[in-house]
Amino acid sequence: MTATTPGGDPTHPNWFAAERPTRNLSAQAVAFVASRGVLVASTILVAHAVGISDYGVLPDRSLIFVSPHRARSGSDIPTRPAALLRQFIDSGAFDAVTVVNRLRPDLAVRAMAAIPRRGERLTRFGPWFGLAAPLKPDGPDPAADGANERGTGTAASVARTRVTLVEHPWPYGAMESGFLARLVAEAATSGPTVLWVADPKSARVFERLDGVSGLVTAFDAYDAWDLSPLVRGRRRLDAVRRGYSAAAKGADVVFANTRLMRDRLSAMGARHAVLLPNACADVSPGAPAAEPYLAYVGRIHERFDVRLALAVADALAGAAHQGATLRIAGPVEREPAGWAALAGHSSVRMVGPLPAAQARAFVAGARALVVPHTADDYTRSQDAMKAWDAIAAGVPVVSTSVPPADGWPPDLAVVADDPVGFAAAAMEALDGHLDGSRQARLEHAAANRWQDRARTALEVLAGVRAEAAP
Repeated sequence: MTATTPGGDPTHPNWFAAERPTRNLSAQAVAFVASRGVLVASTILVAHAVGISDYGVLPDRSLIFVSPHRARSGSDIPTRPAALLRQFIDSGAFDAVTVVNRLRPDLAVRAMAAIPRRGERLTRFGPWFGLAAPLKPDGPDPAADGANERGTGTAASVARTRVTLVEHPWPYGAMESGFLARLVAEAATSGPTVLWVADPKSARVFERLDGVSGLVTAFDAYDAWDLSPLVRGRRRLDAVRRGYSAAAKGADVVFANTRLMRDRLSAMGARHAVLLPNACADVSPGAPAAEPYLAYVGRIHERFDVRLALAVADALAGAAHQGATLRIAGPVEREPAGWAALAGHSSVRMVGPLPAAQARAFVAGARALVVPHTADDYTRSQDAMKAWDAIAAGVPVVSTSVPPADGWPPDLAVVADDPVGFAAAAMEALDGHLDGSRQARLEHAAANRWQDRARTALEVLAGVRAEAAP
């Protein structure tokens, strides 16, 4: 189902106004699990050695954003949570934003050992603690794992938003959910609070928020993590699946990047399931490179259909397209079947991983972006950010029947699932037959930016709060 909620002005100072809530949630001590006990115990010993301070009172209108991506990782891979977080900060809708990252206990020990030289503080949340540090808009980027460009928030709105990073060592499950529940309860004592969880392994916190007033909760269901070949191990998969169940039953709103994820969470019991697709950075028309090429960019593993890419490479080797190449950029995380033959093809160039800005420039210089992903429930749960970046540069997309291309009109993308049809569409793009739709691609990109998605999310959250008001 799709939620229909009354609108709200997320930029108005009182858009989330409410009476001061009271907390009725007691913190619960959770026993150590044997497999993590030594590392967690070491973390606690280091914590007490460096000293722990109280977090203090958060201002009104707080956002607690639980991200699966480390803000300090230095990774430059664009991600949906990072893009939305940047827009939430820029919107001015919140007085305080707390970004929460889970650390492995061994990394937490190292981080706390570095506290004296980094000027950070270890902070108490009831019986729990985390490493808290301010993040300044002009300093370390709270979405450093790959946010797109800044949105429409004014400098004043960004400056008045206090952004804090809280890193914690508590393993996902009962321990992490206890920590998160206490953090949320403390924030809610000071004013209306939004909890946004973007990691299904952290979603068990939704089971522990009964009695917390002034709170609206949201879960971002992007990609089917439990179907990903990169999410392995029974404990991790069980945590993902239990998280989906907890989010569907406990979150006030479930946002989903694709129809498959929206329908899946609705079937699991979500009260409000709202489709919130990915989006574009600022529109930036590109110019084709002097040497013509077709581009692929992304993480390479089993979803990459080598048969389709080989068909494109063989077509490029023909007399009509000599000199043109298929250039593949991105980390090879798990070689798909037939990868060696593709990597050794005379018409293929392996570019390797690229920083985000270079990846966008790489796509912008191509005659077309190709997305040869196997069409299955996993890839249909994804909403390829690379395709959104392509149309933001005016570049045509040739894709299998996966989002977003499978829902776009033909002037934005050509969809083909068989090798012959896929290669033929790629050659059409290479020969310029899709250039006439360039303006349509740029206009669609301009109407679908990350700040538009954040505004929609904030309006939905405001509407849910209005519906719950007495």
